[in-house]
Amino acid sequence: MSGRDPMEYGWWLASRASGLVALALITLAVIVGLAMAGGVSRRPRLGRALVAVHEHAALAGLIAIAVHGLTLLGDRWLAPGPVGIAVPFAMDYRPLWTGLGITGGYIAAALGLSFYARKRIGTKRWRRLHKLTILVYVLSVAHTLGAGTDAGEPWLQAPLVVGGRSAGARVACRTVAALGAGGVVALAFPLHPPGRPERSRASELTGLTVPALVVQGTRDAFGGPDLLPAGIDVHRVPGADHSLVVPRRGPLTQAEAFERIVEAVVRWVRARR
Repeated sequence: MSGRDPMEYGWWLASRASGLVALALITLAVIVGLAMAGGVSRRPRLGRALVAVHEHAALAGLIAIAVHGLTLLGDRWLAPGPVGIAVPFAMDYRPLWTGLGITGGYIAAALGLSFYARKRIGTKRWRRLHKLTILVYVLSVAHTLGAGTDAGEPWLQAPLVVGGRSAGARVACRTVAALGAGGVVALAFPLHPPGRPERSRASELTGLTVPALVVQGTRDAFGGPDLLPAGIDVHRVPGADHSLVVPRRGPLTQAEAFERIVEAVVRWVRARR
């Protein structure tokens, strides 16, 4: 056998693997959190299951982030030192992108630990702070694409999409190019203010340079799927409002609507590979 011994860069491999695991877990936590915020967890059993998945994914993501940073201490080539992995923008290797990753890690740790202090913080204030989870996700993606050695690999770039619901969908459309993602998933895109169709925001979708999937309810007061511009992939949710909540006597139950949304998004993302 010839070639370099993998053990020579084992610490880097461990950091690389744990970083990708952390990104996957953060993505899962954000998706489940958005699903709960959208009202899909109104059924007791489904709600408890989603809360458990959200909490465990977030905690596992924090552990993966810690492993990602600590294992770099053993890498002789990068040799960041304790200051390099603890102080944002102090590392010599791509300081901007590594700094964004470290900043995101601190925010993630603060948000994760705040869950156990939410009674002291206050539920309303804690929920407002918890919205920063989206920022953690954005920083994680930026760090992966800017500092990760796998950023140029098709297997990482192709399935990477950004997304959000309502105002978050608009943010996703505005930042997708800067993040270098391959597509946008917009849940309940606010096409116009309620009752003001003349103030259309459709240009934010037509101006995209990447594929987009819009999941829109047929009773959305901010604009139904029929108002979406041509060239945009659409998944219609019969009877759903802007929160993607369907009426109790509608053609679909809430669980069925959520299941179809998930299937449509997964199918669309897979097609981007």
